[in-house]
Amino acid sequence: ESDDESLVKFVPDWASSPNLKEALERQERIDPDNVFGVIEPISLESVFKNRKKRMRDSCAGNWTGADRLTLEEEEEYKRVMGYKRD
Repeated sequence: ESDDESLVKFVPDWASSPNLKEALERQERIDPDNVFGVIEPISLESVFKNRKKRMRDSCAGNWTGADRLTLEEEEEYKRVMGYKRD
């Protein structure tokens, strides 16, 4: 068996059906916030609490202060992604 043959994966019929393609195209413009809700900022310190060396704020993913996305940035992202129409 050649290396190229080992990379070929079986794709089930349902995964290449026109119905799946249509469903995915319909879902493409659905805002994930409407499905899952707004995701709250995560504290990386709580995720990595067993880490011995304390993480500095600059690399700790602290997005709650001045580094937080503005409402305008969030709205622009939704517009660019097609979740929000002008």
